[in-house]
Amino acid sequence: MLVELNKALFNSRIQRIYDGWNSARNDDDYSSIADADAILLVAGDPASEDEPMRKGTCLQQWLLGYEFPSTLFLFQKDRISILCSASKAKILSQIEHSAGSVKIEILAQAKGKDAPNDSLSKFVEVYASQTRVGTLTKESHSGKLVGDWEALVKGLESKPEIVDIGPVVSSFMAVKDSEELKNVQVAAALTSTLLKHHVAPKLEAILDKESKITHDMLAAQIEARLGSGEGSTAKGPDMRVWSKGKGLDEDQEKQYNILLNLQSELLSFIKNDISARDVYQHASSFVKSKDPELEKHFVKNVGFGMGIEFRDSAYVLSAKNGRSLKTDMIFNLGLGFSDLVDSTGKKYSLHLVDTIRVGTNKSVLLTEGTRLTKDTLFFLTPESDEEKPQKERKPPATSRMNGSPQKKTAGTKVLRNQTRRAVQDEVHTSAAARLTEHQRELHEKLQTEGIHRYVEGGGGSGGKEGKGWKRFQSYKGEAALPNEVDRLRIFIDRKAQTVILPIHGSAVPFHINTIKNASKSDEGDSTILRINFQTPGQLAGKKEDTPFEDPDATFIRSISYRSPDGHRFDSICKQITDLKKEANKREQQKKEMADVVEQGNLVEVKGHRPVKMAEAFIRPALDGKRLPGEVEIHQNGVRYQSPLGSQKIGK
Repeated sequence: MLVELNKALFNSRIQRIYDGWNSARNDDDYSSIADADAILLVAGDPASEDEPMRKGTCLQQWLLGYEFPSTLFLFQKDRISILCSASKAKILSQIEHSAGSVKIEILAQAKGKDAPNDSLSKFVEVYASQTRVGTLTKESHSGKLVGDWEALVKGLESKPEIVDIGPVVSSFMAVKDSEELKNVQVAAALTSTLLKHHVAPKLEAILDKESKITHDMLAAQIEARLGSGEGSTAKGPDMRVWSKGKGLDEDQEKQYNILLNLQSELLSFIKNDISARDVYQHASSFVKSKDPELEKHFVKNVGFGMGIEFRDSAYVLSAKNGRSLKTDMIFNLGLGFSDLVDSTGKKYSLHLVDTIRVGTNKSVLLTEGTRLTKDTLFFLTPESDEEKPQKERKPPATSRMNGSPQKKTAGTKVLRNQTRRAVQDEVHTSAAARLTEHQRELHEKLQTEGIHRYVEGGGGSGGKEGKGWKRFQSYKGEAALPNEVDRLRIFIDRKAQTVILPIHGSAVPFHINTIKNASKSDEGDSTILRINFQTPGQLAGKKEDTPFEDPDATFIRSISYRSPDGHRFDSICKQITDLKKEANKREQQKKEMADVVEQGNLVEVKGHRPVKMAEAFIRPALDGKRLPGEVEIHQNGVRYQSPLGSQKIGK
């Protein structure tokens, strides 16, 4: 079967729906379905890519992991009725007996070439028997199945009462389980890395070069970098509020620092059972206490709930929302000021946005991107005299035929202090200044080249090589990874000299030169494999003594894996050790051959016999019995001749 559904996950989430439904009378989040006999979920033809994802589609994906267009779900107290096509019925049959005490009934429509059956009429009959049905009233659908469904419902004599369940569906999906939390953490790590190592440097380059780029083009470049075009629901970054400025003043820095402090304050304030209204009021009070003038510029809400549905309107952190926040909810915490005016009279806005996870006693920040003042604020100095546009200068005065410089004039009068001696002194002074500047440039160039040779080539005091970080590349891209990475097991790629390790659900390649060693130990019935990596502090006595690209980088010293399969870890440990020995042997051979000079062909002496030195021995000795030989001296070298005549050294 091509599509495999996660039955355990479906069962746990169906149970959450029924638990909320059964406790609706005691929980305000589910109060709208307290008297409902059934919940109807309608899905028509797939929506276009430009439309935001519908809440019903989000609920389908949350339950099943996939979107099922042209499918109707009717949740009843004791069963779930599903109306769909024959092909979808075959897929959904996997969950037919996985909902615990709730029975699942699948009504499959006939295939296109077969005669119509009564599956739709049966589904309508079950629907009509209900008194009160909850559904997503704000969603509209299209398609053949939806059209047939609406026509039959319209012809019913008695119809059930309809109630909106939009906020209830949000409550079903608001608290994230372990699988969702894992996905959120991976997504947060990816976006933080993208922002820190791609978006921020790119924006810095644009600002430094004062180049122009449209928001659409920048968003497309970032989206291409992320690879978001591969997914049908992937969206590019929203660049609408970003614009290029000429610098930030002290007031703007102060306002940004207020946002940073407010974020830290809200992380401590947001916790289990805090209402969205209280969060906004606390944020507004904090801003007012820091700067009362900024309160009127503060945003109307400070974030919203996130999940499969990017922006959940039921969990907007605003002054009008009384819903309570629960542990393991995920929020987009967006703080900012709008319609501010700078010293030049231009309007601007400041926004600080991050993803947080609600905890029992406080919230946790999931996105660790670029937010510190030193990383986000750019103070561009005013234009210096050299940078200011200068008036067109006249060409320098040429010397007269007798070698005397031409006198400078102001208007039509000769300047009093511009005697011939003064002019000559000025010429000599400017020439000396140019010479000094040229020598300084040469000195800086030589110094830069020397430092480069020391780091890259190894020149240094005492003839020792300067230690530096070498660049290693295992693969040119993700497509070059071997097929074995799909199994998410430790794999040794000898051809690429790489060890591929599974880390948090991803296959991560490590070149063998980044690995120091591997060791294995037994603990009870399990075997532990420990892999130690090369880090800056190991190449030199102190970490700061070793030059490397990013002094603020974090290095992994070791990683350990536990498994009951000791034989496999024995084999992996041996393979890593052998691969490391081979790499060390190659490096040693390169060092030994580094000072070897390629010798040209021997030019023999012609016209007379060469000068010879008899009774000469060489080391290491040649094969066979150790006998003295002769050394012949030729034009550009020497040749050793053994007494046997069959062995010569020297071309």
